[in-house]
Amino acid sequence: MIFRTGAGEPLRGWTHDLSRSGCFIATQTGVPAGEEIEIEVRLPGVVQPVTSRARVVWSREKASGDSPAGIGVADLAGPDSQKVT
Repeated sequence: MIFRTGAGEPLRGWTHDLSRSGCFIATQTGVPAGEEIEIEVRLPGVVQPVTSRARVVWSREKASGDSPAGIGVADLAGPDSQKVT
């Protein structure tokens, strides 16, 4: 997946624990809680990427045990904003 901060720079991450309300993005790039980001996810077999806006809810700067560094985000667009068919 690719996400962009308010500065617009593309950053890479990997989604974990994806749900209707948000997800965890494993990334080495620190993004502060409260920042809004744009998310772009490319799914196998789907031509167009799924995009959404999200707010960083929490951030883990360093890996801890089995938990990678990354950010927890909440979807700002709502669960029905884009449905993959």
